[in-house]
Formats: sequence, C-alpha cells, structure tokens
Amino acid sequence: MEKEKFEKIIAKCVNGTASAEEQALVANYLDTFQQGNESWDSGEMGDKDLIGEQLYQRTQDEITAREEKNRVFKLRWLSAAAIFVALLSGGYFALRNNKPELTAQKFKNDVLPGSTKATLTLADGRQITLDEEKEGALTREGNVVVRKTRDGQLIYDMSGVAGSSKGKSQTAYNIISTPSGGKYMLILEDGTKVWMNSASSLKFPVAFTGYTRNVELTGEAYFEVARNRNKPFFVKGRGLDIKVLGTSFNLNSYASEPAAIATLIEGSVEVSGAGKKVLLKPGNQAGVSGSGISLVPHADLEEATAWKNGYFQFRDARLSEIMRQLARWYDVTVEYDRNLPDEEYTGVISQSVKISKVLEMLEQGGGVEFRIDGRKITVLSTEK
Repeated sequence: MEKEKFEKIIAKCVNGTASAEEQALVANYLDTFQQGNESWDSGEMGDKDLIGEQLYQRTQDEITAREEKNRVFKLRWLSAAAIFVALLSGGYFALRNNKPELTAQKFKNDVLPGSTKATLTLADGRQITLDEEKEGALTREGNVVVRKTRDGQLIYDMSGVAGSSKGKSQTAYNIISTPSGGKYMLILEDGTKVWMNSASSLKFPVAFTGYTRNVELTGEAYFEVARNRNKPFFVKGRGLDIKVLGTSFNLNSYASEPAAIATLIEGSVEVSGAGKKVLLKPGNQAGVSGSGISLVPHADLEEATAWKNGYFQFRDARLSEIMRQLARWYDVTVEYDRNLPDEEYTGVISQSVKISKVLEMLEQGGGVEFRIDGRKITVLSTEK
C-alpha cells in the first residue's frame, strides 16, 4: 500500500471518519503484521506505537461518549478504532492491562477463519471439489465450458466453444455449494456475478435459454446481475422471489435467520413474498417472514455487504445474531450455558482473524465469556 494512502486511512480511523471497508482494510493489514507474516516499515507506514496510542485514545473518547449518551447498556463492543488497537498490540484488553499473551492463555484452543472453498455438483451428479482443482477448464456441460480462474473464480463460458449456439436447448442445472467456513465467487453464462457466503448453495442452469433467467438460493449471496431487458432475472429464496432486469443486491436467505432479507445496492428489484409485493429502490431493504413483508427505507448497506468484502460488521446486534454469523464462517457450533444479558453490540472486525480475537472483543462488553472446545463454542454469563 502506498504511504500517502495508508496515512490518510489511518488518519480517518483516528478521527472516526473511516468507512467500514477502510477500517477492515487496515485491520486486516495490522493482523497480518501481528502474526509475523509481514514486516512493519516505519518509514513507509508510520510509527506503530504512535498509531496505537492515537487509536487507543480514540477508543477512550468513544467509550466516554457512549456512556454519557446511554447508561442503560454497558459498552457493548469496542469500536473499529479499538479493533485496530487489538490487532496492533495483541488486543485492546491486553494493551490496557499490559498482558499481551492474554488471548493465547485464555483460549488455548482456537479456530482458524474460513477460506475460499466450494463443491460443484454437475447435471449428471458428479461433484467437483473446487478448492482442490487447478486453474483451467474443469468440464464441459453441453455448449458451455466451466473454467476455474487463477484467483479461484468459477466461470461458465459459451464463447469459446466452436459451433455453440445460445438458441440450442440447455436444460441442465448445476449446483454450487459452500460449506460452513467457505466462500466462493462465480460468473454465470450470461455474465451475472455471484458471491456466495458460507453454508450456501445456488442452483442455476448451465445456460439461460428461455425467456427468463431463474436461479434458486439457499443461504446468502451477493448478485451483480447482467442487464438484459428482454430476459428478466429471477432469484427464488426462502419464502420470497426477486425479479430484476439488471442490478446489484444482497439476499440473506438462511433458514436459521428470523426472516429472508433482500438489500438493494443499485438498480431496482421487485420482491414477492407472503402474498405481497414491494418495489425496492437503492438503499431499501425488505424482510420477508410468515407475518408479511417489512420495509427498511434506509438500510445500512455496508453492514449488509460486509461479508462480501471480508469483514464482520454489526450495529446494535443481539449476541445470538452475531454468534450465528461466527458459527457459519468458522464452522463451529454454539451452545449457551445460562441465560445471557439482553445486550446489543456494535463493531467491525476482519474475517481473517482467528475466532479468539472476535470472542475477546465481545468479552470486553461485559456480561459474557467464552470457552472453546474443539469446534464448539460455549457462551457463559458472567452476571450472577
């Protein structure tokens, strides 16, 4: 990263004006540094200790402001600035108490973050473990060649097949599935880009040959739909259908969530579910459950798409909501030992860190502590 650009982002983090994506970018770099995978060049990146002190002070200011504004809740989770301090110095709590080995001592067991991995199920039932394949052509489905790129993307390409014709009948369907702890990105035959979150699957035709383009999603995905006014794109999720001509949107359709959530980034989509329809404009969010459709006119787009950009972002989120996301990304199960305090948490942290980092941050809010046993996380209340 160029020195000037890095300094500007650090300055924004210190004064509290950095976007969530900028915060995650710096968090990811600092975590890489802490793990010893990259050296810190003070001449290029600035004085590490000074940056840590500035971010620490920013955290203290925010703590004071939050306590003055609302004394009903304890500080529920540290801000992005605190997260940077944590990544820079081994944890905010460790810095404050001068115990840099706290995390390692407390969480002797740890869980690595997820990675790019998925399984492709072909029309004939054969399965391809994508993360084990090299780049290049993987298979041919009718007139479409399925390729894996150097950076791990999956592309359905009809252009390179001699004598191919989009008018030919193509009824074969493929399914791409990501496990817990996996993500993947693919480009469909029409040019539509799809980013798959953990524990998700997408069923789609090898080629779109009819008057519509139809796919089925389980879990969560971000879509950038190739524009084609003559052939609308439909996504079928849990209890809803989305109709779009060309747009970008996120769909969270996990069965474990209270509702299926569609968030529109740009363009327009029509969401149908629970016997109703609603037209979304950019920035709108629709939630579909058994009770109907709810509309959020000004959704937090960064929070809705944070997973796609490699970080967790929560705003006034319940602990159970946070733990569901952690369970999917780190491929763990979660058990609750006792009744937990009804707290809400706000924060941002990179998805590249081990789970102990996230758990330590949550513990700073008070009221809870965690135990790691293999791939099981137990949540315990510290309140009597």
